[in-house]
Amino acid sequence: MGVIASLVFIGIQVRQNTRAVRAATFDSLVTSNGAWIGALVQDRVLAAGFEAAVEDWAAVPDAERPRMNFLLTQLFRHWENAHFQYREGTLAAELWSTWETIIAS
Repeated sequence: MGVIASLVFIGIQVRQNTRAVRAATFDSLVTSNGAWIGALVQDRVLAAGFEAAVEDWAAVPDAERPRMNFLLTQLFRHWENAHFQYREGTLAAELWSTWETIIAS
């Protein structure tokens, strides 16, 4: 009987740990996304440069290309992290579908 109780206890602990990991993963993605968007909101020049880079990379002045490249790389890494977390099972499918829609748009 003691072994069965121990296994039930371990099962409950694993389930709670899985929930905590998923919550922390989602929180981390939201925080990271907020920081990225916050940079654009606080800096109109950066936001305008980002918009121009997305619409027509060839129109971005040479002096601004490294900055826009870093900004886009940061965004792609953020999306890559979200996809990785989804594949690893730490980001729920219904949450990933929201990210997937944003990425596709």
